[in-house]
Amino acid sequence: MTATKNRQRAGPVIDPDAQYTAPMVGRALGIKPDTWWGYVSRGRAPEPDDREPLTGTAWWYGRTVIAYQDGRKGQGWRKGVPGGHADRRAAERGSEAS
Repeated sequence: MTATKNRQRAGPVIDPDAQYTAPMVGRALGIKPDTWWGYVSRGRAPEPDDREPLTGTAWWYGRTVIAYQDGRKGQGWRKGVPGGHADRRAAERGSEAS
């Protein structure tokens, strides 16, 4: 058994003030854009913050994506099990701030 089983994937840093299209959100979260749109259509992810006036391309502010990611239960989450993904992310952010 390898030690990499529980290693987290390091994704790109999300700028809270930048605008992200669905493909950009997908790359940041490690999912496909179609998966992101599926989450949005089922109400599991936030609606776009706005759309480009000429093209209609949907986009989200980085802060919206960060808020979604922080509240995301993620793969392996089980109801009633303490120390879930959101708890771990909050602890990691607290340790980065010091």
